[in-house]
Amino acid sequence: MNIEQVEKLSTSNKYKIFSEDLLAYGWYFFSDYKNKWDKSKPLIEIKYGLPDFQKEIVEELRGLGKRYNRLCIVAPRGFSKSSLMSKLYAIWLVCFRKVDHLLMTTDSFTLAASYLAWIKNEFESNDKLKYYFSNLKPERRFDGTGKKWTEGDIVTRTNIMISARGTGQRVRGTTWLASRPKCIIVDDPESGENTKTKESMERNLAWLHAEVLPALSDDGWIVLTANYVKPGCMVQKKHKNMYWRSKMYAAIDKNGKSIWEAKISTAKLMEIKAELEASGDYDTFWLEYMNDVKRITVKRFDPDDFKFWMGEIYVKESKYLIIKKVGEYLPDSETIQWVRKMEGKFPVRFFMGVDPAISDKELSDFNSISTCARDSLKNVYDIEQDVFKSNSPSEIVRRIIDQFEKYGHDRIGIEVNNFQICLSESLKEDAMERGFKRLPGRVEELEHYGDKKTTRILGTLQPKVHKKRVYFRCSDEGLPMHRTLISQHEGFPYLQHDDNIDGWEMAVSVSRPAPTHDKVLINAPDNQDKGDKKRKMANLHFKRSKEKWKFV
Repeated sequence: MNIEQVEKLSTSNKYKIFSEDLLAYGWYFFSDYKNKWDKSKPLIEIKYGLPDFQKEIVEELRGLGKRYNRLCIVAPRGFSKSSLMSKLYAIWLVCFRKVDHLLMTTDSFTLAASYLAWIKNEFESNDKLKYYFSNLKPERRFDGTGKKWTEGDIVTRTNIMISARGTGQRVRGTTWLASRPKCIIVDDPESGENTKTKESMERNLAWLHAEVLPALSDDGWIVLTANYVKPGCMVQKKHKNMYWRSKMYAAIDKNGKSIWEAKISTAKLMEIKAELEASGDYDTFWLEYMNDVKRITVKRFDPDDFKFWMGEIYVKESKYLIIKKVGEYLPDSETIQWVRKMEGKFPVRFFMGVDPAISDKELSDFNSISTCARDSLKNVYDIEQDVFKSNSPSEIVRRIIDQFEKYGHDRIGIEVNNFQICLSESLKEDAMERGFKRLPGRVEELEHYGDKKTTRILGTLQPKVHKKRVYFRCSDEGLPMHRTLISQHEGFPYLQHDDNIDGWEMAVSVSRPAPTHDKVLINAPDNQDKGDKKRKMANLHFKRSKEKWKFV
């Protein structure tokens, strides 16, 4: 049956169809909101322009009050769950008198009142709605009395009450004509404002248990719909509750496509994700769009474990770092506090990791050349990061040799999967031509064919970061020099690009400790005579024999 055929039906037959089909009702009475539905399709497909997941949600709504009375719908942000629940479903219940008292709640009273205002406006101005269901707005008497028609409560001419409340407001005890609400819609009860602390989320859940659920009539039902806001939020706990029927949807399906391409395309979702990650926010997309709390509950690299160093690099007769300051992040911030000022020369060895993007499948990836330093205390220092786009092997080889010329690395780890093995051979040949005869013998070819990248990177780096043995380099102004490397630690493994941390892992994996610190002269001027230097070294050795030297 198509739309033209529906128009020819009698009012009573139309009424019967719309009372059983929420989507048909929505299409017929609120066509302005239907995203240009194709009117040539039969009514049974009305679902005109609506995606499969919303059709599934409507089917779940059919079972309320019959097969179950508690329904939890977890749907992504921006996919019209509020329009479906707090607008279309709510007004459908009232028009067909399926309830005598409806309660709608959301995270704030202002938002809940705006949904009620939409319903009031439709009752007042939708001519088609008024034709089939008469004027549902009650008359006002000359003396100012009459049924409620306020910001938070209305009573229709058919004697049905609709109330709007915000999270935390009093709900228990709400009645109309001695009846408690038969349907309660809890729509996005939590937001960033009322989930800032664990205690506030506990209060929200307590409000649901102590105020909302007891307010429901004995034969009533409740619908909770939201997206994840924080781990441990209300909708996450109810989704896992065996006493609630639950459905969950992610913005991107298992095939990597948007579940509603016509509304928010896959390309748009990727754009949103990239923009959030560019700002250092790796959690919001996985929470609010993918409803995947597992992605963020375990911090692979905790920023509280990050360390920073400021100083100079000496690579002439011998190799050492002159450490001037050591710092760490202030709690819950990205501000570095310098916890110790010092003046020390620390012998180190330099190591390089190379993650080339030479592959017919990885033309859009970045090349990464990372240099790290190791001291004898198992500390790892960020020295230089070169991340660039190029599919030219000669360009990659040139940059590798340039870094080797600067630091004289003891070992160079280079990935040799697929076509990349040709790069290793080219590197050795070009190094000999430029006079770096020691370089070919220091190349270590890394084969990662069967290795899972995430496991490899976490296995190498996570223990060192957790033990606070990884130091990121800062400029003389105290600002991190390699923000990409830091941000990829914070967001790993849920990144669009992880080339920098991949190359960094290779450098760390081939690194070995430097000579012992017994050769270090702390605060010893270069012009100090040999006798004073020996006494200084002896004192340092005696001190270390009693108390193990600790960096920071």
